[in-house]
Amino acid sequence: CALKNMGMGCSSRKGKMAQHSTAKPKIKAKACTRCGMCVKWCPASAITMEEKSAVIDSSKCIGCGQCLAVCRFDAVVYNWGATYEDLQKKVTEHAWGVALSKQDKMICINVLTRISKDCDCMTGFDPIAPDIGILVSRDPVAVDAASLDLVEERTGKKLSEIAYNIPYRFQVEYAREIGFGTLDYELVTTS
Repeated sequence: CALKNMGMGCSSRKGKMAQHSTAKPKIKAKACTRCGMCVKWCPASAITMEEKSAVIDSSKCIGCGQCLAVCRFDAVVYNWGATYEDLQKKVTEHAWGVALSKQDKMICINVLTRISKDCDCMTGFDPIAPDIGILVSRDPVAVDAASLDLVEERTGKKLSEIAYNIPYRFQVEYAREIGFGTLDYELVTTS
């Protein structure tokens, strides 16, 4: 939420590309139906349709994940274990760069509505949790930690059970580790 929006949203085009460059998808040929949606939506023209399935040219791929979002046959896969932590470190470091120039002048707002498993930059919407509300904090790490906790509390499940099996807390833990913010927070509710 806050860290991703700051780190990715406030980065230059070059910064966005540097962050995404660690995550490169592949196509599971057995799952591919050759529908062509990934080819149509790929902004880098990195996907071609071969005889048996779509194929991604990793030298052209920018790692945006659009193919993952539009494939409804689970044919697009990422090796999250190899790339997720590198991506989250880069997003967190870019966010910290943004925050350094805004110390004591920044408020982070996470709107926990229409929560889906995919990034908000992707097409489509598949809800995984009920609408929760709005969280506000001066600490982007604390507001993200609270957001993760509230989604898991409201669904009664770990995020890895209702979305992708990736280490969701890595980003906030890394941010705390480098001194960017804290995982400690106090929820104050208003009506």
